[in-house]
Amino acid sequence: LVTNPGFESGTNDWGLFVPNESMEKNCQFTISNDHPHSGSACAELNSGDFARFAIGHKPVPVTAGDHCRVSAWFRCDAQTAYPAKTPGFVIRFTFNGGHTIQINAEGIVSVKNPVNLKSPIPTDWTQVGVVIQIPPGVTTTSLDLFSFAKGPLYIDDVSIQKVDPSVAVTPLEGGGDYASLAASAGGTGTLTA
Repeated sequence: LVTNPGFESGTNDWGLFVPNESMEKNCQFTISNDHPHSGSACAELNSGDFARFAIGHKPVPVTAGDHCRVSAWFRCDAQTAYPAKTPGFVIRFTFNGGHTIQINAEGIVSVKNPVNLKSPIPTDWTQVGVVIQIPPGVTTTSLDLFSFAKGPLYIDDVSIQKVDPSVAVTPLEGGGDYASLAASAGGTGTLTA
C-alpha cells in the first residue's frame, strides 16, 4: 500500500512536516546512500537540535475491518541523541476523521500519545512491526514517521500489507480495541501531517 517504501525514487510520495516548536532546529529530510537496509537508498531525518518532526506519506486507501501488518526498518548513528522521556521514533496513523494511533520503536501501539522508549535507538538496522485493525468507517489513513532526535535517524522499507483476519492484532496500550476507535474515525475528509 505504501509507494516508494524504500526511498529508491528519492522523496517522491513523502514530505517533511515540522511543527512550530521545531522550526528553529534545522530539521531536514534527505535521501542517504550510506548503508541502506536494502536497495541503494534510505530516508535520513536529521536535526541540529532536539526536535519533533516527521516525514509523511500521501494518504493510503484502506478497508475498514482489515488486519494490516505495519513495518519499518530504522537505525541511528552513534552520535544521535534522544532526550529523556521521548519515544525516539514513531509511526503515526491518522485515520480519516482525525483519530490517531502511534507505534513506538519497540512496537507498542497507543492511542493519543506514543509510549516513551525503555532502551536507546539501535545503531544497527532494526525492524518494528505490528498488526493493526482498520477501524469501522475508515477509508484512508495518513502515515507519518516521526523523529524526536538530535542527529540522524535512518528509515527504510516501510510497508503496510493486508494480512489474513486470523492474524492477531497487536494490543492497544492501556486496553481497548480498534473497533472502539470508530466513534471519532468516521468522516469523509483526510487529515495529513
